[in-house]
Amino acid sequence: MRYLEQVKKLYKNNEGKIKRFEDLIKEFKKTYKDTEEYELFSSSGRTEIIGNHTDHNFGKVVCASIDLDTIAVATKEDSNLFKLKSLDFKEEYIIDINDLEKKESDSWSTLLIKGILKGVSNIGKIGGANIVVTSDVIPSSGVSSSASFEMLITTILNSFYNDSKLDIVSLAKAGQYSENFYWDKKSGLLDQIACSHGGMIAIDFKDIKNPTLEKLNSSKLEDLYDIVLVPTGGSHEDLGEEYSSIPSEMKSIASKELRYIDKKYIMDNFKELRKNLSDRAILRAFHFFNENEKVDELIPALKNENYDKFLEVVRESGLSSFRYLQNVYVAKKPEEQPIPIALNLTEMYIHDNKLNAATRVHGGGFAGVIMVVLEKKDSDNYINYIENYIDDKCYKVSIRPYGSVDISKI
Repeated sequence: MRYLEQVKKLYKNNEGKIKRFEDLIKEFKKTYKDTEEYELFSSSGRTEIIGNHTDHNFGKVVCASIDLDTIAVATKEDSNLFKLKSLDFKEEYIIDINDLEKKESDSWSTLLIKGILKGVSNIGKIGGANIVVTSDVIPSSGVSSSASFEMLITTILNSFYNDSKLDIVSLAKAGQYSENFYWDKKSGLLDQIACSHGGMIAIDFKDIKNPTLEKLNSSKLEDLYDIVLVPTGGSHEDLGEEYSSIPSEMKSIASKELRYIDKKYIMDNFKELRKNLSDRAILRAFHFFNENEKVDELIPALKNENYDKFLEVVRESGLSSFRYLQNVYVAKKPEEQPIPIALNLTEMYIHDNKLNAATRVHGGGFAGVIMVVLEKKDSDNYINYIENYIDDKCYKVSIRPYGSVDISKI
């Protein structure tokens, strides 16, 4: 296998990872071409530590790339055909790069790929390719399986046709373009940047055209604590209306992104806002400002290795999401609340066992996963406990230093 040593550097735990690439290479040769001149690519999933639903209103976040990833074997294709086979969906997509218009007959995946190609073509060159992909990023659960895939494809196009000269933010915007205009999903840039950058980072979206990225050293935190993702049941599919309501309601406060105003604006216009807007919109705006403040508290706590404060801020952020952002269940379906159930079970366990830990809704919310940060000595016992009450397995994830990469360049 090519690039074996580089693949080993991708993961803290290589168990099963090498065979995964070897199996994908075999599938590529069977599907497209029996060649050793293939290239390997990987694009991580992401965890959101704090900054829940603030990116689309130009807020602040702290996030990290994780060792769940989408991987690909690929070669350039000397034609206008972009061919991609997904082992997970058991389907092949063949797209003419000269015909990227949306069609009613296009599947959800076809639309996403077309949108990515169009997004990259707006900033650089595109061309044909033969690609086989597979992913262990939990789908429809808040760890950005879609963004991981988007950044994988942009990285392949960047490597094959742009000499890897397109920067991370530009590639992230190509992924966002696909979601915004081909899926009609009003997503921000958090997921794409977090998947593509690598490591733990702070992002400030105040200048949305040129977000500020700060790499954070989380190595000591990783030595002491585990991050556990708990699938609660339910899926992020068919939640577009719920997700789109959040940026729309936030922007309704002043008819523009909240970063352009401050909390004082709400207090000065409080009664008028309540007359004209929903209470939920006002609460979601308060959440936005709370989160920006919490990001400013969390970063120095991490830098100063004050992990009690770090966990406290994560807990407070989670409570803000629950109380004010209100993205822990779908309001139209109050009988279905898997996230609050999992949070309650986890908080009971933390309290009863006097653990130094924090839990919160993770990612987009409404369904999917919760995140738990707890000391390494406690994580296995917690996992054994919570898996008695859920229908899936938990994921103990590691922060990895690589985001979306052409593996030959590691």
